[in-house]
Amino acid sequence: GATFTNGQVIVKQPHGYLPANKIATLSWMGWFALINAFLCVMWVIAAARHYKKLVHVQKMIAACASMALLEAVFAYVQYAEWNKTGNDTVILQSLSLFGYSLKYVVTLRMLIETAAGSGVVVEKLEVQVELKTDIICSFFLMTQWIWKALVAYKYRVMITPKFMLVATIPGTLFWVCLFVWVYKKFRELSSQILEKNLASEAVTLFINLRMVLVGSMLLAFVVLLVQVTDIVVSETPWNLQWVPYDAAPHSVYTLFLLSLMILWWPTVNSWKLGYFDQLDQDEAEKESKDQAEDGTVNAQQIGVPEAEEL
Repeated sequence: GATFTNGQVIVKQPHGYLPANKIATLSWMGWFALINAFLCVMWVIAAARHYKKLVHVQKMIAACASMALLEAVFAYVQYAEWNKTGNDTVILQSLSLFGYSLKYVVTLRMLIETAAGSGVVVEKLEVQVELKTDIICSFFLMTQWIWKALVAYKYRVMITPKFMLVATIPGTLFWVCLFVWVYKKFRELSSQILEKNLASEAVTLFINLRMVLVGSMLLAFVVLLVQVTDIVVSETPWNLQWVPYDAAPHSVYTLFLLSLMILWWPTVNSWKLGYFDQLDQDEAEKESKDQAEDGTVNAQQIGVPEAEEL
């Protein structure tokens, strides 16, 4: 004999209309946006000083920093508007999800292209390799979008823990396969760098890059354990529900991005890490020293403009 009604309930609390378990997320996204804005500005300034000497991976780092900043801004605006009006609009939801997914896709593309030697041992990737990369990134974008949407609205639509675990498995296995594949590519790239007799700085750089990749993957695995525990136990206090799905993964990514920035910080000698067509690294350095007395350096490098006066 019960009567059912269909609709939604909006409750205004002292902080606004935002659900109480999302208040900490709003604050986190504000700080996260400021941190990413700082990193983005610092990298743009450093890149602008030596923009003629940048290699491909340094340009991709700029894209990753920009996407991380966009994600943080979109998410903050989404939650701030939700808290102010009580409506979680579809447009802001989509922008936030798009920023989140695109950030990881750009990062994945950067790692794949760098591991394949783009701008390092080859001028650019072959067409079939580019096509394979596009397919992988498109599938990765879809999986990231679905996962983030499920996590964001699991309480609103009462998604069961069993369904969340089932949805987590495919994406996790895909992550692991991508990591193993990219790591193997980086090992092969190290061998090619040694064969092309590039500078020891380049060898050390890519060894450190592999270490950063391994360290980030270990931290990501810890985050995954925290998320799975939250899904299975489902007893995370409401005021800490922002930690497993917002603070933890974003912190790991920010540390990863900061490590890349430190390793690939633009300098006047960044061009030496790029692809050479007519000169190997030893010849380029020798020529630079010989011509330094005249105040000029003429580096024959594909994709890098004529060197400026010292």
